Amino acid sequence: MLRDMYRRPEPACSRRRTARWAGCVAAVLMALPGASDAGESAVQRLKPWGVGFAVGFPSTLTVKGYVSPRDALTGHLGPTLGVNGLTLRGQYEMKVADLAQFKFGDLVFGWQVGASVNLLFGQVVSDQPVRFGVLAGVHVQLRLNAVPLGLYAEVSPTLYPLDLLPGASFLPASVVLCVGARWYFGNRKVIRVSLPEALEQPSQEPPEL
Repeated sequence: MLRDMYRRPEPACSRRRTARWAGCVAAVLMALPGASDAGESAVQRLKPWGVGFAVGFPSTLTVKGYVSPRDALTGHLGPTLGVNGLTLRGQYEMKVADLAQFKFGDLVFGWQVGASVNLLFGQVVSDQPVRFGVLAGVHVQLRLNAVPLGLYAEVSPTLYPLDLLPGASFLPASVVLCVGARWYFGNRKVIRVSLPEALEQPSQEPPEL
């Protein structure tokens, strides 16, 4: 019993060696496929979704959901321009690069591809009530840190293949050009410290007895 009371504490060098091994194991686990990307914000890792509106050509309601830190799916619904009808648009979007980082938010650049469907009403378009289109373009987005808000602008040339046929009522091409905003739901806490940076911080050693 007296021997246990006066047992010498574990040397500090041994504790530091154990901490280094634990850090190496954690780094290997982070490098495995499917691990979170270092430096990505907590907002992106939580795969948030947002709703909002766009103003331009055309003006729509919009929803966006992240399926990974870089990939997202968006949907748009609004009135058509020029004739009575509804336009529905679905897109796959991918973040390509961070253009700038500010204290109030991050500006990112990306591209998108998608398809659109125009449902047209009225006697003027009775011979062509539906139009199908395919599109591809680019976008920029400013994600704010203080509030869960994203401001974006996009441009996407659109081709309507069926309007290339003889007798079509519309031009075979148009462009999506709009600016908008989305309010995102989820935890807005941003974490920008990667695991390697955290491992470089000096560990707090317990005081020697």
